[in-house]
Amino acid sequence: MKTGFKHSKETIEKIRRANLGRVFSKESIEKMSKASIGKKGTYGHLGKKHSEESKRKISESKRGKTLSESTKEKMRESAKRGHLSHSWKGGITPENKKIRNSIEYKEWRTKVFERDNYQCLWCGVSGSKKYLQADHIKPFCRFPELRMEITNGRTLCIDCHSKTDSYKGRANKNYKLT
Repeated sequence: MKTGFKHSKETIEKIRRANLGRVFSKESIEKMSKASIGKKGTYGHLGKKHSEESKRKISESKRGKTLSESTKEKMRESAKRGHLSHSWKGGITPENKKIRNSIEYKEWRTKVFERDNYQCLWCGVSGSKKYLQADHIKPFCRFPELRMEITNGRTLCIDCHSKTDSYKGRANKNYKLT
């Protein structure tokens, strides 16, 4: 294979279409994974371990050295979060995401699971056998005042949850605005 050679967009698209739906055996996947280790542009460096000798050498080379104040300042600058970060985009996280990532919401889910004994209320499957979800009986988007009410929650497995009338946007057509 030529180094530095780039395929045209048309060729890349042909290759992509030819490989769509292609299924590899586990043996083939393992061979490809091993072949990519250490190659540029792959994640081949992941999983590689330093030998004990190289760990010792790295440790010795860093021993006794202190970082300069300018280096420490640069490290502090790069670690800025929120509105101080260089990648801040003006607080554009949707309200829905903020709520679902909040501690209150996580506590609500845990309380619903504990109340229902970590079992799907519809089919009875337990959380050790299937992934469970905390479902809002009255939809999250239509009843904001009931979002953190334990009585408005129920434990369902993924299969049962997908059958509800408020699953993934169905609430918009099945429930009137309040």
